Amino acid sequence: MKTILIYIILAISVVGFTACEDELFQSPITDKSADNFFQTEVEIESAVNGVYATLQSFNLYGVYIPIIGEIPSDNTFDEVPANDGGRYGQLDEFTTVTENPVITNLWRDSYRGIQRANTVLNRIDEIDLEEESVKRSRVGEMKNLRA
Repeated sequence: MKTILIYIILAISVVGFTACEDELFQSPITDKSADNFFQTEVEIESAVNGVYATLQSFNLYGVYIPIIGEIPSDNTFDEVPANDGGRYGQLDEFTTVTENPVITNLWRDSYRGIQRANTVLNRIDEIDLEEESVKRSRVGEMKNLRA
C-alpha cells in the first residue's frame, strides 16, 4: 500500500513540476483591440454601426437633445423644476450651470461619437473594400457624423 501511495505522490509531483507555465498565461484570442480589430470590411462596418449607435444613447437623441431643444423654447416648460433636481428646470429658466448632468452627459457622449468616427477615419484607408464607392461613402458618413 505504501508503494502505491509513493508512486501516486511521485506521479503528481512530476506532473506538477513539469507543467508549462507558458500555457497558463495566454492572451485571450477572442478579445478585440484597436490593433487587431480593423482588418476586414465586416469589422469596418461594425465600427461604422458603433458610431451610429452613439446617437441612440439616452444622453443624445434618446432624451437629452430633444429636451435641450424643447424645454428652453416656448413650446414646453418644466412644471416642477424642483422635482428633477434642477436639471430640466435650469434649462427652462435659463439658469443652467456647468454641473448640470444634462449638459455634461450630452457633451461626453457627443465626444465619444466623435472619437469613434475619428477612429474609423484613421483606419479605413488601410482596409481593402470590395467597392471603392463604399469606402468613399463610409468616409463621408463618418465626416458628417463627426461634424
